[in-house]
Amino acid sequence: MILCVSRLRTQLNVAALCSLLNTSNKDCLVEATRVYGNLTRSKDTRDFLVESGAWNQLLKFLDWDDEELLCTTVGILVNMMADWDKRVALKEGRGIERYFNL
Repeated sequence: MILCVSRLRTQLNVAALCSLLNTSNKDCLVEATRVYGNLTRSKDTRDFLVESGAWNQLLKFLDWDDEELLCTTVGILVNMMADWDKRVALKEGRGIERYFNL
């Protein structure tokens, strides 16, 4: 029961952070991606990011010209690569191409 409550809280936090990924406030984006960097150690969080579409927003950050945001975003991508399906999603989203064109 405690594990279920903890998982639910994490999922709610992850979902709440999704709205922050659409802001134009760079500081807010950096902090949100830092949190996601920690949360993406969990497979549930990694799955949610792809299923919710937040994954596509994260990939867009690779096109930004802000070193701090790029670093935090790459940290998320490293965690996401733990799952085979996320590797495919990265390739399909041109994430590798975007990263190497920095």
